[in-house]
Amino acid sequence: MNRILPFYVFVIFLIISTQNLLDAQQWNLVQNISTSDLEAQDNLGFSVAIDEDYFITGAWWEDYQLTSNLSTAGAAYLFKRNTSNTWDEVEKLYAGFPEALGYFGCSVAIDGNQFAVGAYNEDDIPSGSGNAGAVYVYEILPNGTVQPTAHLVASDPGNGDLFGNNIAMSGGCILIGAHNQDEDITDSNTMNEAGAAYVFEKQNDGSWIEVQKLVASDRASGDNFGKFLDIRGDKLIIGAPNKTDESNFYFNAGAAYIFEKDPSSGQWIEVQKLLASDRSNFDNFGSDVAIQNDWGLVGARSKADLSVGGNAGAAYFFNRDNDGDWQEVQKVLANDFDQNDFFGTSVDVDGSIVAIGAETEREDPDGNNTVVGAGSVYIFEKQSNDHWTQVQKVVGENREVNDLFGSVVAVRDFQIAVGAWSADVPTGSGFLLDAGAAYIFERDEPLDLKNNTLRQLDVSLSPNPSSGRLRLESKTPLHEASEVFIFNLLGDELFHDQLWLNETNDIDLSHLPSGIYTIYLKMENQSLKVFKWVKT
Repeated sequence: MNRILPFYVFVIFLIISTQNLLDAQQWNLVQNISTSDLEAQDNLGFSVAIDEDYFITGAWWEDYQLTSNLSTAGAAYLFKRNTSNTWDEVEKLYAGFPEALGYFGCSVAIDGNQFAVGAYNEDDIPSGSGNAGAVYVYEILPNGTVQPTAHLVASDPGNGDLFGNNIAMSGGCILIGAHNQDEDITDSNTMNEAGAAYVFEKQNDGSWIEVQKLVASDRASGDNFGKFLDIRGDKLIIGAPNKTDESNFYFNAGAAYIFEKDPSSGQWIEVQKLLASDRSNFDNFGSDVAIQNDWGLVGARSKADLSVGGNAGAAYFFNRDNDGDWQEVQKVLANDFDQNDFFGTSVDVDGSIVAIGAETEREDPDGNNTVVGAGSVYIFEKQSNDHWTQVQKVVGENREVNDLFGSVVAVRDFQIAVGAWSADVPTGSGFLLDAGAAYIFERDEPLDLKNNTLRQLDVSLSPNPSSGRLRLESKTPLHEASEVFIFNLLGDELFHDQLWLNETNDIDLSHLPSGIYTIYLKMENQSLKVFKWVKT
């Protein structure tokens, strides 16, 4: 991790022991996201990413019209949450090298104050490779200004590689897929559309450098390794949805691959290939993937079910055991699964929350109002026994045929972003066909969190960021001590003490390495206050 850090916003997972409080929580629509210049066929919501106060979505068919008219050059829109808990459009972005059919906005990722936008069809002019693909990286400065910081291309661009079709960010790393790439890491052993992924790391001077190209250990033509991927900390997962299980003759059954970063060499090592325990032909296992700590999640959007028919879809949870092996521990289906729902088209995980999209599901949450292809998202939460349970189904507003709500999902900080890129948007005189839409949902907090003492107190932490010394104090008198916990990003407890916050409390954390930490205040076992702190 860099010694000079921007202020990353990160995820805090608060576990409430009382199950009744969890059962009472509901996910509610906060906002139907649209843009200031929405037009027909923009396909807004083709990609989504969210991280606390910032949300970004791609409109990959938006036309570029600044200096010339470039059809479907693509655009991306950055939104910021305001004090009223609604989202304001703050920036519209085009590719730095816009071109017709560039598809800028086909993918997006965000991590704190950094975000990236893919343009998988952009030509690589220096190599002469058409549709090689590129990724643009940006930084949100403290004053809110968006600053371009990098234009990333593969070290070995090739025609039709589609570099940037999918991207993920974590800390100082960007993982970029190129699922049509043909060569291995030595730029040889050509296998058409075997696929690859590239890891870029941010350097101390702010630049981004490609540090590794990843391919599957058993790569084969047509696997499309890298079409879906995710990275979190020192682990990443890459889907190969068209992988054929040749030993069992399961065509396009699909696979996913786990890589872990070796702490001594800094290299990413493939540690396991994941397969569904009940794999069969054309499951497309790996049609989306997500990873966090010791949990992996893999969608199989085309999985058939004998009770309802083809393309019902499924998703699979994997857990890393004490020996470092990833075991399939649970297969989940929607509670109202049906043929051609494509449940598992999109997946994401954050803490105890999972969102799974079924982009062509037809019914509303009550099982009524059938609309073909409208789409749905199913929300699962992890229970105390590590079992994942569906808690809610959500749908979009103004449901129309083939909206494809749930084609993409993103989960962060008790927020879920959903794309519906084919949605027709109503206007006063009709509809903007295929204009697209995006939605943000939030979960209600338990009542004890909404009404707890500490949230009503003026508790301050300063300075932030700092080199190690912190001051915690409250201007409101407290009549009991508060417990103070400090955790790193891996969830390791580094500090625990009792403090009277109406006094001045200085804490010396200069011994901790530079990084991002959670400071968590607790009273009477249920009252909470959380700070995000960056140690420089």
